Amino acid sequence: MKLQWLAAVCAALLAAGPAAAAETHSSAELWRTGSNAFRDGIYDVAERQLRELLTAYPRFSNTEEATLLLGETLVLSGQSEAALQWLTAALGKCSAGRFADAFVFWHGEALARVGRWKEADARYRELLEKFPTSRYVAQAQYGLGYALFTQGNFSEADSMFASISPKFASRELLGDAALMRGRIALMAKDYGTAESHFMSVTERFANLPVGWQAFYWLGQLRREQHNLEGAAAAFDKALAGSRAAPALSALATQTWLALGEVRVAQQRWTEAATAFRGAFARSASEAVKRSAVSQLNALAPRMARSEDAIALLRAFVNEHMQDALTTPVLLRLGQMLAAAKQHEEALEFFQRLAAHFPQSEEAAAALSGAAWSQLALGRVAESANGFAQVVRVAKDPALLVQAYFKLGDLAFAAGDFPKAADHYEKALNAQHRGPLAGEALWQLALSAAQAGQADRSAAALEKFLATYPQDPHTDEAWLQLGQAYVAQSRYEKAWLTFEKLWVGREPGKLAMQARLAAAAARDSAGRWLEAAQNYDEILALKPAEGVAALALFERAHCLARAGDEVGARQGFERVLKEFPKTSQAVEAVFWLAHKEFNRKEWAEAQKLFATVPQRWPGHRLADSALLWSARAALNRQAYKEARDILEELLQNPAYRSSPWRADARMLEAESLAEEGKFAEALLVFESVMRDFPDTLQADESLGRQGDCHYSLATEIPANPKLERYQKAIVAYQQVLNSLRVNNALKTQARYKIGKCYEKLGETTRALESYLAIIYETNAQGQIVAEPVWFARAGFDAGELLESQGRWAEAAKVYLRLMKSGFPCNEQARQRLEKIRASHPEAVSDVK
Repeated sequence: MKLQWLAAVCAALLAAGPAAAAETHSSAELWRTGSNAFRDGIYDVAERQLRELLTAYPRFSNTEEATLLLGETLVLSGQSEAALQWLTAALGKCSAGRFADAFVFWHGEALARVGRWKEADARYRELLEKFPTSRYVAQAQYGLGYALFTQGNFSEADSMFASISPKFASRELLGDAALMRGRIALMAKDYGTAESHFMSVTERFANLPVGWQAFYWLGQLRREQHNLEGAAAAFDKALAGSRAAPALSALATQTWLALGEVRVAQQRWTEAATAFRGAFARSASEAVKRSAVSQLNALAPRMARSEDAIALLRAFVNEHMQDALTTPVLLRLGQMLAAAKQHEEALEFFQRLAAHFPQSEEAAAALSGAAWSQLALGRVAESANGFAQVVRVAKDPALLVQAYFKLGDLAFAAGDFPKAADHYEKALNAQHRGPLAGEALWQLALSAAQAGQADRSAAALEKFLATYPQDPHTDEAWLQLGQAYVAQSRYEKAWLTFEKLWVGREPGKLAMQARLAAAAARDSAGRWLEAAQNYDEILALKPAEGVAALALFERAHCLARAGDEVGARQGFERVLKEFPKTSQAVEAVFWLAHKEFNRKEWAEAQKLFATVPQRWPGHRLADSALLWSARAALNRQAYKEARDILEELLQNPAYRSSPWRADARMLEAESLAEEGKFAEALLVFESVMRDFPDTLQADESLGRQGDCHYSLATEIPANPKLERYQKAIVAYQQVLNSLRVNNALKTQARYKIGKCYEKLGETTRALESYLAIIYETNAQGQIVAEPVWFARAGFDAGELLESQGRWAEAAKVYLRLMKSGFPCNEQARQRLEKIRASHPEAVSDVK
């Protein structure tokens, strides 16, 4: 806790006098959020907001109240030591303000929370003496009563609890005070008075936590009176309340234990066992859990039914928790539970053995068993941690290999392929030629391939094929090895390896896959005509439709890369004709459509793209095709057609999750803007912000909104025109504030802000915007702005300066443009020379 900072804040508060008439938006927002979060019990948010407020705005008008509220937050969120430090410092600095009574009370509460009862006692008394009309009086009376109770001053505590006035105390506080009076009477064996208090609480505060607590204490009273059935009835009511209020888990634990003891006294063994198990299940305390298990163990020989082997072992190991001789039994019990698929319980015993007896011979096996149980329970991260512990402590090679292997499996399943490869390699090194060696080598190869470690994968596969030539994975290993060679750009070696799956042997089930891979390797090597020939060979074998479509499609691509566009076009058209139901047909349409698009044959491109959603409506490229079709329509200025296509993408439920919806909405707005319908375009750009708020398009739409406002300003009278320019500035400023927008868009927005200020007649601010662009550099002193906006900003700044007769300054701007190295340098030189010619005396120092 930075007490020096608190002192500074409080000193600033006292020295500042009345606050300024207006707060900044940030301070008001922090105060509003922090104070409301506190009132709603969202203490973590309240703490962060209040700390930031007090740090950033030490002269904030409500500093004293914020300081108090932060102290209360720390108390109520259980940060007792921090609360005490905070409030101690605050009390010394802010004790004369209007919250003086509150600081005294909460300081007492903080002292009580850390068990400093005598000091808390003194603080509560101080409040009662100095602030008799404080709203904290009733709470201070209760706090003082409890402090007296903990110090053994029962009579004075009872008097203090009795003195709390219903007029000033909350209902809950009155209930707590009455409950404490009952407890004091019970301690004094004054059963009549105790019962009167407890019964009063159960009646007056029914369904409140204090009411359920009163039933617990009423049950204890009945036990002392030897009224066991009455005690059980009271405990049952307390349990009913604790079930309805999860926050009363501690009460539930105490009640279960007490009820179990009552049922034991009544020799009602089954009910007693249920009660002790309830205590075990609800308690977070190990001591209480051990007590409950011990009670259960004591019940076992008394109960009518016999326990099975697992229950007897459980009772035994809990009876001898600290005995190291129980470790083999603990391990066997865990293994039996795991075999019975009772993994939660198995995990408990495995972990107990490993934690309590880490040096035992069974510890590593227990860690392994725990990891397996966690895996069965779906707790993958914990299981991985468990196997990692095994490899650190295991001396048994079998356990070590198994743990490394499972760590590899878990990493592979999680997609962490480099780590998986490392673990499989360690498993391999730990056993060499053991039973899992071949599988470890195979998994190492697969993991390395997935990790992009082609050299490592190839080495493992070469070793695997040399060591295990008859392994069931052999054919797949040849295929994987060829792919590893491709990844290494060893293309010739790759296709020779693939050929091992069909040349000189009966082709296996992977032969066709290998043929495709060999053709793809030649394609990657730039030997496109040879690859096309390989695909022809595949087609000659009359393969299944999926393979034939793929071969024909890739053959067309190879011809395209080889420069045979006619052959490629014929190939793609053949795919469409012969295999119209395959995904390759759709991609063939895309290739053909993009060719037309790039040739600016917009109508043909639009038509081709439109066939995708028409013929293959459920295909993954259907939405993309609609977007491209709309772009083609827009390029041929068919604006209405473009918007109709985009509406299909936006409104059809089939495209509800399409990633292109934001682009479609932007394109719709752009089409309106292209037609000069800026008001309509503005509404659509605004809808992008509303419907797609967390996208780059939303930020881009802000800039386009600014453009629309700017354009609309030319169509309207004077005053609304000014308002349009101001709205444009707001939109452009939001672009500047975005973290997603690139620098080019930000520079453009800054330039357009300058243009708006020019239109508004605010030439100084316009000049500031332009100069900000041309002066901005990175850490290496390089110009950041895009050349086009750099030039525009520079020339506009120069013109403004010239219009004001500031010739030297204008000349310096043009000189900066000349030195930029951008295409604007020649024009800038001409302007500079013009100034030199007309005003030589003003620019004599500009060089």
